[in-house]
Amino acid sequence: MAFRSIGLVHRLAKGKALFAYEMMCCGSAHEPKWAPPCSVQRNSHSNQHGEAADTRGWRRQSAGDGTVKKNKTVHGSGERTPNKRTLKYHGFSPFMAGQAKLRADTSEAMSAEDYEDDLADKSPRSHSPLFQNLPDHPLSPAEWKELKQTYHLKEWKNFELQVMLFLYKKHIHLDTAKSLLTFVALETQQVPTSLLHVYLLMCLKASDETETNEAAQLLLKRSNHLDRSSCNTLLRVLCTTEEWRLSLPLLEHLRNLVGPRSPSICTVATAALRHGDASLAWKLYAELKKCGLQPTDELLGAFFSSEALGGKAAVNCRKDMEGLLWSMEAAGMYPSESLARAVAKWFESIPGENWKGVFTTIDERGICPECHHKLSHVHFKAEDFEDLRDKTMAKLIQGTDIFNRTTPQELERFHKFVREKGPFTIIVDGLNVGSVSVKTANSKILLDVVVHLVSQGHRLLVLGRKHMLQGNNRWQSEDMQKLKKLADCFFTDNISKDDPFLIYACLYSGQGCRFITNDLMRDHKAGLCDQHTQLIFFKWQRSHQLMLDYAPHRAIRFKPVQKHDVVIQASEDLWHIPHDADTVQRSTYEVPYHWLCLRKRR
Repeated sequence: MAFRSIGLVHRLAKGKALFAYEMMCCGSAHEPKWAPPCSVQRNSHSNQHGEAADTRGWRRQSAGDGTVKKNKTVHGSGERTPNKRTLKYHGFSPFMAGQAKLRADTSEAMSAEDYEDDLADKSPRSHSPLFQNLPDHPLSPAEWKELKQTYHLKEWKNFELQVMLFLYKKHIHLDTAKSLLTFVALETQQVPTSLLHVYLLMCLKASDETETNEAAQLLLKRSNHLDRSSCNTLLRVLCTTEEWRLSLPLLEHLRNLVGPRSPSICTVATAALRHGDASLAWKLYAELKKCGLQPTDELLGAFFSSEALGGKAAVNCRKDMEGLLWSMEAAGMYPSESLARAVAKWFESIPGENWKGVFTTIDERGICPECHHKLSHVHFKAEDFEDLRDKTMAKLIQGTDIFNRTTPQELERFHKFVREKGPFTIIVDGLNVGSVSVKTANSKILLDVVVHLVSQGHRLLVLGRKHMLQGNNRWQSEDMQKLKKLADCFFTDNISKDDPFLIYACLYSGQGCRFITNDLMRDHKAGLCDQHTQLIFFKWQRSHQLMLDYAPHRAIRFKPVQKHDVVIQASEDLWHIPHDADTVQRSTYEVPYHWLCLRKRR
């Protein structure tokens, strides 16, 4: 059934989120004790301090150990008044893993028709009579020949390959594909490599070990003439067998074809670890690092699961194994849940050190509920911050063509404005902030936010576009005049892109300046060419961006900002490793809230 009611969509989205995040898990050493809810609470309203309180008069609070408890709401005395420069936060950080999925589920409900379209085969040729009448059982060579003559259309220049691809997509039984290969062998005296490659893929999908090995052996005889795709498939198959060393010549062949590639190198290294050849695995890992390639999660898991590197052997290779973790941290990678479990078991296997791993979750406060250790805050080296500011100017504002974003005259005017008026404590994206609600005039929303921030002692820069000053129902002249008296304002041309200006003004004002916009600015990451700068930019964005949570006639409040650094943090007897969870779908710009806490117990 298609979702026709917006109210129904929101009720479904809310109901989804009342899920077992409120429950305490049983005392398993490898299960989280707390996890933040992914949505607003049912039957909740906001009290005068912007906290979520339900209609029964109870208020949800976070206990010191990270669990969630309910306290009776106290009315009257005892309520704390916010200090100056203290912002109200509500909900959960938009950069927390799973929030993008939640927003998508809340704002979009896929209809039944769309869902069926997604499941349908999108092959552009699926409507052809050939695919409509193709039998799902083996044919004799004569029947295949008759079928080929019947549907020998101009668009089918390679009948056999097109049919084989269709059999693969539709999960047709292997016997049908084998009968096609028999027909081709009788007709041409040799089966093309492309057909054998697709047949090998079918065998893998069908989990037929005997047929897979036979097809792999046929392809192996042609190893010197394989293309990249066929070579990769054959290498992957061989690495699952006892004859995995036959993949080494294939790996060299791939190096000659396309150069070093992480998937193929990691596949062979993983096979080496599974068969006890740790020295070859370390050699291939060194090749990855030399070429600037990243290891796969599977390879890292094989390192930490290898019997040759655990137990007593862990003492001798400890520096190298910890180096794997620090390499992940430097590359901005987060281990999967299975890899995190392998890491925990490896530490626990070290004799005489008594390590204990516990899986937990850490909220925006940055306090581990297991060891009560406070994670370090986000910190930027002076050279990294300066480099980010310079590259933002060069890449995001000027770029290859400055006229795509602004004009030289406007850019110079903005530079002069920031130098004379700055530094600021908060930069406001006026157009974005004013558009967060359709129930109130844009100018009224923006004015409410500015009044609130000015009352707290902030020095503001409001960025907007010139059309906001023209006066209409959405942007009222009276509100805009009041706004300009309260804050410094800079209005770009209507065709200019204002996000780069906002980013640069915030970076120019120093590490203490923050900015307000509900735009996640994912497009700007691509404008920063190297990976290191992209990681610094995302870390800076997560720790400096404020997102408005606005409703008419309610106190101004913002989504929480994660102040602790979501990276691997370690000391002599304590490790905290953030990792992805199998049950949470994380977008690339989000960070996990599941952590592995490793402690050396004395």
